[in-house]
Amino acid sequence: WRKGTFRLDQLRKEMNATGKQIGKLKKAKQDASELIKKIPGLKTEIRSLESKVVEWKEERDKAIASVGNWLHDSVPEGETDKTVRTWGGAKELEGEGDE
Repeated sequence: WRKGTFRLDQLRKEMNATGKQIGKLKKAKQDASELIKKIPGLKTEIRSLESKVVEWKEERDKAIASVGNWLHDSVPEGETDKTVRTWGGAKELEGEGDE
């Protein structure tokens, strides 16, 4: 997933740089036909890699979801609502309660 995302970012970067070069060449009234021919191939590669990255991300998320939390040995098993320790006391707020 990471390698795919990195490659996708590199392709997008190349696409943007190519577009800027085309703009500069056209502004200078020079031939940019070779760069223009490169664009459709980049777009196709980006589209196919985007779909693969989405699949890889879903696989990654599925694998991550199957792994539970690692709990310390002191954490009690079973009863999740059991109070193990308290600290401080409950404070009464002024203005609340029976008047």
